[in-house]
Amino acid sequence: MPGPAERSVGRLGSGLGEMTTVDDSAVSIVWHQGDASPPWAAALASEDERRLLSLLELSCDWLWEMDESLRFTSVKRTNDGKLTLKDEEVLGRRGWALAGEVIRPATWDEHQAALEGRRPFRDLILRRWRPGGEAVYHMASGDPVFDAAGRFRGYRGVAKDISAPMRTQESVERLVAVDGLTRLPNRQSFDERAQGLLSNAYADGQACAMLYIDLDDFGLLNKGYGHQIGDEVLAQVSERIRAVVREPNLLGRRGGDELVALLVDAPHTEVAVETSRRLIEAISQPARVFGMDITVTASIGIAFFPQDGKDLDSLLNAADAAMFQAKEQAKVQGRNTHALYTPAVARRVDVRLRLEQRLRRAVEARDFRLYYQPLVSMADGRMVGAEALLRWKDVELGDIAPSEFIPIAEESGLIVAVGDWVLREACRQIQIWRQIGLNVPPIAINVAGVQLQQTACVDGVLAVLQQSAMMPSDIEIEVTETGLLDTSATSLENLLRLRDAGVKIALDDFGVGFSSLSHLRDLPISRLKIDRTFTVDCMRDHRTLTIVKAVIEMARSLGLSVTAEGIETQAQQTWMQHLGCESAQGYLYARPMSAEDFVNVFAGRAGIGRDKSLMR
Repeated sequence: MPGPAERSVGRLGSGLGEMTTVDDSAVSIVWHQGDASPPWAAALASEDERRLLSLLELSCDWLWEMDESLRFTSVKRTNDGKLTLKDEEVLGRRGWALAGEVIRPATWDEHQAALEGRRPFRDLILRRWRPGGEAVYHMASGDPVFDAAGRFRGYRGVAKDISAPMRTQESVERLVAVDGLTRLPNRQSFDERAQGLLSNAYADGQACAMLYIDLDDFGLLNKGYGHQIGDEVLAQVSERIRAVVREPNLLGRRGGDELVALLVDAPHTEVAVETSRRLIEAISQPARVFGMDITVTASIGIAFFPQDGKDLDSLLNAADAAMFQAKEQAKVQGRNTHALYTPAVARRVDVRLRLEQRLRRAVEARDFRLYYQPLVSMADGRMVGAEALLRWKDVELGDIAPSEFIPIAEESGLIVAVGDWVLREACRQIQIWRQIGLNVPPIAINVAGVQLQQTACVDGVLAVLQQSAMMPSDIEIEVTETGLLDTSATSLENLLRLRDAGVKIALDDFGVGFSSLSHLRDLPISRLKIDRTFTVDCMRDHRTLTIVKAVIEMARSLGLSVTAEGIETQAQQTWMQHLGCESAQGYLYARPMSAEDFVNVFAGRAGIGRDKSLMR
């Protein structure tokens, strides 16, 4: 009696031919359309079986058989050109060893489990890529075969080329799964497809690489030129990336200007590194947008599967950490850099997380100090102001540079609480100085762009001034050029309200980022502070000198006072004074100092006594 599976296959199984064995090994049967007749045609027992076979051949593109070891032993093509695999790429191989990517089920492991469980399977879908990059889809179904004694003898089944309907389906799905601006898979679509690719790679013992691509200072570009131009630049960059990273590799947009690329076959580090170099070169080419040539640079982090991450989330996190390392390297090596994920990168990420945790505790405990750096008149050397500078010394980590913790405070939202403490502490110190008879000039306080976006920003500043019995003219608000470039309705309204209340506003670090002279005209500022890089470079670079002259001339024509930052030598002071700067700040005059040292310097010049107990 035939086994249960043989009965389920019925006459179809016998119609395709009996399994013939020689020395217990299956004989390979290969028949191609065009042969006079298939070898098993004479064995058909009846006209019904011939009709059934004819119908079967019309409904599929090839028939196949596997032996008990799950290796293909027979392929019969009923439609030449549909099976893109050659006979030698199929015969003797197991299904999961075929070239291609399994689409259904989710992984080869799932399909292999069905075969090893001797279960029928339906609608296995395999995607392969032609040399030109076109995708081809094959769908297969099969049933187990048992002999008369109930012994498992293999599988028989059918397969069909379903490329046309799959492409139609993908076109429909793409409308939902593809980001409208970049035409790359969105986050959800990328994650779903990437998980399948990584599962297949793991089953095949294949190495992959994740590239995390971030456009440097893209937020500044959006703020400086507008989102319409930023979107067009991002669209052009995405088009260039698609030209470099082709299928079967996978591209996606995580959000904003962060893009990712999964290289499905990266057996050597050089493959990912070379791809990163090509991407950086392509991205950095000028983009022609609305008559302007705009150049952007990129930082790329590289992580490898499975050694740097055994699942999608950990792999993305590793590549993201490497990307931040690339940005750090850019500060020394210049932009357009890539970095590999290493244990050292992992440690730096851990340090950053630890630093954020310590910063949260410092905010709660108000564990900060303010240092003060004088602002000096170039004409007579008088102290005409001072800038309050935030300092943080952690009990575990020691002194933390502002360049390290301020970005973390801004990204985490802690900068609002930190800024409130700075304002209150500066006002408290001014009160103390006044109690000992010191009439200190206005103190400049740095305010982040994030703070300006708070609807309660102005009310908060004015409330603190009122509580401290201070006039709005006693302080000056400094906002970096980056912060002021965010001319959102809320930010601009807050700036106007502060000015109308009597608070003077200074534009700090001018020359950093996407500078725009129109902002000098449109924003309610009273002072322009030239960044130290311009101060230094204008003495040795003619083009920088031309820019600085134009900026100072425009500022003075608009009634703005101009301060030169980073003055360290007498020559620099003479040069910037000659160009028209009225005041200066830098190590030539004084380094940032504690409140007590500051009052010693100020009072010493004024000849005023002081009670040190009031300065603590």
